[in-house]
Amino acid sequence: MNAASCVIVFESVHHAIRAEKILLGKGMALEMIPTPRELSMSCGQSIEVSMPDGVLAEKILRESGAQYKAIYWRDKGRRGFEQTTQRDFDTGE
Repeated sequence: MNAASCVIVFESVHHAIRAEKILLGKGMALEMIPTPRELSMSCGQSIEVSMPDGVLAEKILRESGAQYKAIYWRDKGRRGFEQTTQRDFDTGE
C-alpha cells in the first residue's frame, strides 16, 4: 500500500472474508493484513486499502450490508491510527 491507507476492522474472520469478496468483485485493490493489536482483539484479519479508496470501500460495504467494526486511517510516515468511522455492529449503523 502507499503512504496513506485505511484499515477496515471486523468482528470475525467470516465478515472479513465476505467484505474481501465484495470489494474484489467491485475491482478494488486491497490487502488482507493481520489486525493491528492496538485496533482490535476481535478478529485477526483486516482489510487495508489505499487512500482515497477507503471512502469508496466504506460506501460499497455499507450498500452491500457487509458488517465491519470500524475503519481507521493510517499514514505510514507517522505512528498510530486515526479512527474515521465506527459502526454499531448489531444495527449496522
